[in-house]
Amino acid sequence: MMLKPLLDKITPYLPNQDSSTVTNLLILVMAMLDKRTVCVNKLKSAVGGIIDKPETKVQSHYIRLIRFFRAHSSGDLWIHIVRCGLLLLKFDSRYLALDGSSWQSGGVWHHYITLCVVYRGVAIPIFWTDLAKQGSSSIAERISLFDRALKYFVLQGKVLLADREYIGVDWFKYLINKQIDFVIRSRDYSYFALIDEFSSGRTVEEMIAKAMRSSKPNKAISKAFRLSDDGPTLWIVVAKNPHPQGKEDFMILITSLDQSAYATVTDYLKRWKIEHCFRQLKSNGFDLEKMNLGNVKRRRLLMAVVVLAYTIALVEGLKDYKDAVPFKSHGRQGRVYKAISLFRHGIDRILQSAVRLPQFVAYFVGEIRRATRGYRSSQLLNV
Repeated sequence: MMLKPLLDKITPYLPNQDSSTVTNLLILVMAMLDKRTVCVNKLKSAVGGIIDKPETKVQSHYIRLIRFFRAHSSGDLWIHIVRCGLLLLKFDSRYLALDGSSWQSGGVWHHYITLCVVYRGVAIPIFWTDLAKQGSSSIAERISLFDRALKYFVLQGKVLLADREYIGVDWFKYLINKQIDFVIRSRDYSYFALIDEFSSGRTVEEMIAKAMRSSKPNKAISKAFRLSDDGPTLWIVVAKNPHPQGKEDFMILITSLDQSAYATVTDYLKRWKIEHCFRQLKSNGFDLEKMNLGNVKRRRLLMAVVVLAYTIALVEGLKDYKDAVPFKSHGRQGRVYKAISLFRHGIDRILQSAVRLPQFVAYFVGEIRRATRGYRSSQLLNV
């Protein structure tokens, strides 16, 4: 199978990159899917089999991978890789999810604040930054993340889902100004006084009491309010916590959406998908915490490759996951869940038929063609 004609079909989606760069990118993606790690020192052992050169010294493969990061970490390849993955989804999602994941490695703190799209029940990263610190993000750091993301993606009209860390009057105003709707969980008692001052009807405490008195397991109550006299109209939703292991009995949500309280709670529950995403990128999947590139820009490029590998696995898994993977029960409570994750099912499907680079390139070209046939995204800027 001739690689060059196939690679030429991918290069338009990775502007200003030659076929050698695309080849090394796809080798990295294959190695990550095979080894399920981001540690370059471990990925090197997969390269010989992928390119069908088992006689080549493993150290030579390691040098090849390191050269890729040295050559391209300072350019814009990383964002084109992310956008290429999003083409597989057609950016077909109304919902965004924001959260952070932090860990310590070699005495250095990493804190990846990550923006995802929620696509067919899974969260897939589209933009991130490493705050390189322990603790929560600031409003200024979040705004900086979104200002940069908006240079590449049209986020207006989407709904941001986020947990209690991501609150703040200035933050709410910023999102409204950017025409991004939101459903964000509030810390208990954070805005009770302001909400009661600038709204009518029941107090927040009375709303909580009514929700908890109800015999309905999904009881939710909402009312409109403002955080200042001239502020935009928002809605507070009080609901019983639907999570059986939740620490609190109730949830307080703040939203810009004028809809039923039940619809707001249903929207918010999609946020939990980003926690599944972090588990797959870390301990249950690519072992992101073992990232061993010291340079910030190289880590950014590596993260983009991980996201592409993750996206490919999910898109492939979604093709038949519902019907092909059986359910199983676990524990005394008999909790029912799928026997293997969507992520692992997708990897298994890919590696069954694409064990060498030419096969994988042909597969990826087919996926790009399928996703982009008659399609031009109005949500990926400059695509």
